[in-house]
Amino acid sequence: MKMNRKEIFQEVQEILVVSLAVSKDKIPSESTILGDIGADSLDFPMISKGLWERFNIEDDIPKNTETVGQIVTFVEEQLQVKENV
Repeated sequence: MKMNRKEIFQEVQEILVVSLAVSKDKIPSESTILGDIGADSLDFPMISKGLWERFNIEDDIPKNTETVGQIVTFVEEQLQVKENV
């Protein structure tokens, strides 16, 4: 079943809650990963691992990713590629 953006966002929120030990209400779509949420570059592999476990996405998050919304877009694009294969 194809997930919509809201569903993907909710799943990404859960991954960030687990990976970064932050509360869900601190993770709106527009929040920045490094600034607002307080992650650092060492957290990106843990986030990528969470995406792999939940969505079976093998690619790492692009290094220029700044916001939660960009992670959601990345997941959408990866899922779209999988659908077209």
